[in-house]
Amino acid sequence: MKERKSARLGINANLTSALDLDEQGKQIRLLRWERLKTARRLMPKERVARCVWAKVAHFVEMWKSKSGKPGHFRKIYTCGSRAMCPICAAKITERNKQDLQKAINAAYELGWFVFMVTLTIEHHKHEPFKKVLNELVKSISRLRGRRWWYRMIEEYEIEGSVTALEDTYGLDNGHHPHKHILFFTRREMSDDDCKQFENKIKEIYKEILMKYGRWMSNEHGVKVSSGGEYLAEYIAKFGHEPKDKWTLAHEMTKGGQKIGGLRKGKDARYTPFQLLDHAALGDIDAAKAFQEYAVVMKGKAQLTWSDKLRSKLGLDTELTEEEVAEMNDDKDSRAFALADFGAWHKIRTIPHETCEAIQTMEFEAFKNFMYDQKIYIEPDEYKITPELEELQRVKRHKGKYGKREKIDEGI
Repeated sequence: MKERKSARLGINANLTSALDLDEQGKQIRLLRWERLKTARRLMPKERVARCVWAKVAHFVEMWKSKSGKPGHFRKIYTCGSRAMCPICAAKITERNKQDLQKAINAAYELGWFVFMVTLTIEHHKHEPFKKVLNELVKSISRLRGRRWWYRMIEEYEIEGSVTALEDTYGLDNGHHPHKHILFFTRREMSDDDCKQFENKIKEIYKEILMKYGRWMSNEHGVKVSSGGEYLAEYIAKFGHEPKDKWTLAHEMTKGGQKIGGLRKGKDARYTPFQLLDHAALGDIDAAKAFQEYAVVMKGKAQLTWSDKLRSKLGLDTELTEEEVAEMNDDKDSRAFALADFGAWHKIRTIPHETCEAIQTMEFEAFKNFMYDQKIYIEPDEYKITPELEELQRVKRHKGKYGKREKIDEGI
């Protein structure tokens, strides 16, 4: 991957430290929208190409939050792809973070403890990502399917686990898939217990990898840690926020959602969405790396919960990533404005500016702002009425020959 002097929208943590929180949040949202544009271009045949682009009702609804959150659209198509879409991924990873934090808090209330195992394999840069990932998954599956594993579960009083799948891209070795397994146990794990657990896994895991012609790093192949800074680091990858205030540092450490600017040097590692920043500047290697990642990771969940763990911890039924992406969980928002196809055709090219305007302006000022962009929205502020609700439920009409035809494709 070629080095670049600067990113079009890359945000450097040192530069943003002086920005106020509102400005930081605005730049992060802008970066996501720009990354979505690049993802659409790179994956034209995937659902992400239509995400926040096609409408699914007669009008697109624009909603204004009463709690200070940015405005948002409703009655639009969302792809629900964590691997390809920066917008949907932000919602999905945030929901996963909340679930994970609730699980850990519930475990502590029950007197349980948590510890984490990280597993990876060594590989070469030019190996296909799909091959490396499949062999990692198979190796871990065989590891957890052996009798000694069930004996370990009984010995360490393990109640369940949550597995997270992640990937980074390095200039030296290409895609680097790895798995984190967060175990919930009734036994308090000391440093000696963790070391003993690690040594047992290393011995068996190394033997399994050899059957696939693979190997592992003695230092990084298997790592077991309990609580403390390692657990905090793991939670931070899902955007854990302190109770006092939100900071950019937490957003930057949210797994694949890291925001940091374009990196340099042979040892640099990139999250999948950081590859989009390079691709936007014309870096062909970065574009190909993201496309390979997106195809291989398509449909793979970020978190996998062991059977019955959620019920043991008193958590609700797990939602699919598509369901999370479609959720509108801002209960303090109100309907604000409507856009027909003509207006939406233009608004969808400036989504960031529109969402920020919805939040900061009253309706008349917003209407004038839209007029300046040569966008004409409905003349009155959107009020929910039974007639409009019925109209918004109509998604198809009867065609010339009696067939059901779509009327709301936004592309």
